[in-house]
Amino acid sequence: MRRLFTALGYCGLVAVVGCAGLTSATSGVKDAQSGVKDAQAGVKDGEASVKEGTADTKARAGGAGGPGGGGAPCPKDNKDPDCDGARTLARVCPANEIMNDELLGVKDDKADWRKFDLQGRAGLVKVKIRWDDPKAELSIDLFDAFGANVAGSPGKQPQPEKKLLQQLESGGIYYLRVQPAAGTSLGTVYTVMLEWKGNPPGAGGGQAAASPSPQRAAPAAAEAPAAAQVPPPGGGQVPPPGGGVGAPPAGGAPPGGAASGAPGGAAPGAPGGAVAGIYPVAGDPDHPRCKVVQSFRDDADGRMTLYLDRGAGAGIKVGTLGTLLTGKEGDVPLDGGEFKVVKVVDAQKSIAKSSISAVGKNTRARIDLVPLPPRGY
Repeated sequence: MRRLFTALGYCGLVAVVGCAGLTSATSGVKDAQSGVKDAQAGVKDGEASVKEGTADTKARAGGAGGPGGGGAPCPKDNKDPDCDGARTLARVCPANEIMNDELLGVKDDKADWRKFDLQGRAGLVKVKIRWDDPKAELSIDLFDAFGANVAGSPGKQPQPEKKLLQQLESGGIYYLRVQPAAGTSLGTVYTVMLEWKGNPPGAGGGQAAASPSPQRAAPAAAEAPAAAQVPPPGGGQVPPPGGGVGAPPAGGAPPGGAASGAPGGAAPGAPGGAVAGIYPVAGDPDHPRCKVVQSFRDDADGRMTLYLDRGAGAGIKVGTLGTLLTGKEGDVPLDGGEFKVVKVVDAQKSIAKSSISAVGKNTRARIDLVPLPPRGY
């Protein structure tokens, strides 16, 4: 009987230990499951944080207005990761700040548009861009509020960078587009900045350097003494101020019978006659006309780089001199507008350098295949 009780005691002890072990194992499983749930919750919190950070980054890059930065919501079917591939989705960006971005160059990210509100009236705008991959080739174009292109991208440069310089007639809304250059599709990381100072409201409508000076506005009275020292086209004796070859006698009428002050006659009180006729005219084969299709200031030498629409086909060579002309018509050179051709690209394109501060609307130019007396370069 004693042995039977001893055996039953051992069985009871084993049963108690077994139950305790089972309870402990069950508790361990529950603890593990709880740990897995906590880990999953942590992952979800992390994903939410990443999404929030990404949204905040895009909002900062795009400016106010949500996706696109311009107030227009990003279409649901838009696959552009930046949602800035159209002018209507342009990001609102501040001027005079450096911005980093990436253009993938693939089907869904072929262009980046930015929107700028340039305060003031008129002024000089400068855009500078540089990209990381030297194999890529990007272009930059500036558009006004109506979508008209006011400044086209320069051509291919020796370095992976470009500069755009344009005199704007007024401030307001402008758009900047960055995209792979024509014939290319390779994307790259890039850095871009639009510089704008403009004139404060009420400060006037233009930049002095881009407008004819008072002396140019009245060439007969202010320029005639200096200009009379320049030989007329085709040679001939230079008349001294106040008379000389071809000058009317004292108290007489001007050559050709024109009365003083009449069309074609000398301006009253102008020494040596009017300026008209001392500059080469349009159609002179020795001094063909051309246009500046693009201009920007080179940071390396501080001079203005001019892209001309005439090249070797017009007889232009490296070293050929020329000058910008004032305004939309006429033969009067622009103050400080002298330039020298530094590269002939092909039969219809050449590149020149000038010390002028701004081109503005003065995009007409004269090429001097036959040199005139130098006016300083």
